[in-house]
Amino acid sequence: MIDPLDLPVLKAHPTEDVLLTAIASLHKPAATFVEPAPVPLDAGSISWLTRVVASPLDWLTGPDTAESIRDAASAALASNAGRTAVGCITRTFALSNGASLTLREPGLQGDALGLKTWLTSFLLARELPEIFSRSRDVREDTRICELGAGTGLVGMAIARYFPNLATPILLTDYIDEILLNLRHNATHNQISCTVAHLDWEDPIGSVIEGKFDLLVASDCIYTHDQPTLLLSAIDALAHDHTAILVAYPLRRGNDDIVDQFNRQARAAGWQITDHGQMMGYEDFAEQQTQTTCIWQIRRRLHDIDSKEHLR
Repeated sequence: MIDPLDLPVLKAHPTEDVLLTAIASLHKPAATFVEPAPVPLDAGSISWLTRVVASPLDWLTGPDTAESIRDAASAALASNAGRTAVGCITRTFALSNGASLTLREPGLQGDALGLKTWLTSFLLARELPEIFSRSRDVREDTRICELGAGTGLVGMAIARYFPNLATPILLTDYIDEILLNLRHNATHNQISCTVAHLDWEDPIGSVIEGKFDLLVASDCIYTHDQPTLLLSAIDALAHDHTAILVAYPLRRGNDDIVDQFNRQARAAGWQITDHGQMMGYEDFAEQQTQTTCIWQIRRRLHDIDSKEHLR
């Protein structure tokens, strides 16, 4: 990245190439979840980009040259202004088996947080082969449903790892904009799946048929009402031998929500049969240290007892 003192002086009428090179160096690269998110620009660089956007750039030739440079400077400013300012982006995520998924992430709108891919989903998607090699919960005849699928990374990763599922995985969410983007990502990646609306407050009323052998929920408990709602949806979609895979981050301020979920899950008879932790970096600059994320496999207590008896 160029030091602010080394940026081209606009009064000196720098060339198009010089301006574009300087602007490109100030564009904050996309975060990767495997290293700290890039730090936003200093005030001097932000001021320079703002002046470029405001300048007529009338010394440049070509009918669209000045406009393209101002657009590039605006994009560089947006990349340093936080996720809501960036607008729609596309990111490609590598999976553990060498495959990859390319996901569209529209600009965040209101409470539609599922339009963004979050750290927990990224880490869980890479950890799935190890988790399921231990739990053996996925077979060709396994019926799988993801709750709060968001951009679809985890559910689509399962479809990539297990391409021979007899029943396509069901990806669910609530907000229309999220469902629209979820269908786009599934189509773009040629994933065999079904996308459906699921209201956790009325899971029985949702148009979803049958029960599922495996329910998956990644980073779905971040407000105090969600543990109760999530467990209600799980109860509506689970049969006696269903396994649930839940993953969540240990973020500052969410300890009580995590504790609430674990208490309520135990009280509802869902016992942990396997668990682990994953480490990575949130993709926003305010968080420069690693975040710990937890995954759990839970089963109903009577199902655990019956499996132990069979052994």
